[in-house]
Amino acid sequence: MKKIINQNEAQLINYFKTTRLRVGLLIIQCNSVKIRGELLPKNQFKSMSLTVF
Repeated sequence: MKKIINQNEAQLINYFKTTRLRVGLLIIQCNSVKIRGELLPKNQFKSMSLTVF
C-alpha cells in the first residue's frame, strides 16, 4: 500500500511541476500578447486560471 501511495505522490508532484511550467509559459504568452496590444477576452483568461488551480 505504501508503495502505491508514494507513486501517487510522485505523480502529483510531477503534475504540479508541469502545470507550474505551463502557467509560467501562459503568463509569458499573455504578457507578450499585451505588449502587442491584443488583450485576451477576460472570460477566456478566467477559464484558464480555473483549470490551473
